[in-house]
Amino acid sequence: MPTAWCDPRAFVKRLKDHRTAVIAAMQRGANAAGEDVKAKSQELCPEKTGHLKSTARVVLATFDGRDVKVNVVYDADYAAFVHEDLSKHHENGQAKFLETAVRVEGPKGNELVAGEVAQVK
Repeated sequence: MPTAWCDPRAFVKRLKDHRTAVIAAMQRGANAAGEDVKAKSQELCPEKTGHLKSTARVVLATFDGRDVKVNVVYDADYAAFVHEDLSKHHENGQAKFLETAVRVEGPKGNELVAGEVAQVK
């Protein structure tokens, strides 16, 4: 029976290359998910002057050696106050606009990441 031989160094290199490709795919999926969360949060964001909504941005996904993380932030000084104040009535939009967007779009984010990873060869 013939035996297959593999150069261990080449095998390890291929594994490292594949790992790098998978991490990059996860970051692409997370970035797409972040954009979806941002878009949904902007639909829900209270809009008096439009400034708060204009400060939304996606901080590109990072890999810390264990997890891929993406952040959606609102940079206005008063963003946290508007987000957390449940007593305030808004003519349009709502408190917890970002938190709600994460709950609504979160499951789709998993699918986006999985779809990107599935394309890695």
